Amino acid sequence: MSELMHDLVAYRRRRPGADAVSAMIAHADAAGLDEGQLTSTLFLLLVSAYEPVADFLTSSLYALWHRPDLLAEPALVFEGFDELLRYTSPLAATMPRFALEPTELYGAELAPGDAVIVHIALANRDPRRFAAPNRLDLTRTVGQDLAFAHGPHFCLGSGLAVGLCRTALGAVLRRLPGLAAAQPLDTLPWQRGSTGGITHLHVTAGLTALPVTYQSQSRHAVVS
Repeated sequence: MSELMHDLVAYRRRRPGADAVSAMIAHADAAGLDEGQLTSTLFLLLVSAYEPVADFLTSSLYALWHRPDLLAEPALVFEGFDELLRYTSPLAATMPRFALEPTELYGAELAPGDAVIVHIALANRDPRRFAAPNRLDLTRTVGQDLAFAHGPHFCLGSGLAVGLCRTALGAVLRRLPGLAAAQPLDTLPWQRGSTGGITHLHVTAGLTALPVTYQSQSRHAVVS
């Protein structure tokens, strides 16, 4: 991934365009950022802005296709948007935090340099915090969920992320009411670490593929 980022930056230095990478290069040059800082920032944008939004969209459609009663009421979906974020938890885990000194955390002995990773998706399904946590309840008053982490590590881009997620899902529900999964929902593949099948750690969570069919509301059916 690092090599791909460096190649992309080199390409956009030769051929700048009206794209985010070209804009970031211009900003980095003006601000005096080095190549490592630039590529790290681009990688952060990819992980924090693109992947979670795509994962939220596919995970939300998966959940709503299981609940046609909710799908029939888009206004209710957006009233309960915080619950949808809790339920899908597209950013499944935090980046590692590293111990600076010997310490004990919930019975585990940590040495300096040991990594601790918080699994947000699991915390958002904690039955000690949420009643029936594996149920999507759009009337639930969420509060204190960890969709955007917590405290000093609370996501600085949460407002942008919510706007992107609402816009993406709203566009699909409004413009593509005839969209449906092209295969049974229980056969769709999940990323490792997703709440759909928690087996391994993955920073983001969602489906790895979502083939769809589309039935136009006009007289002509379109399948893609």
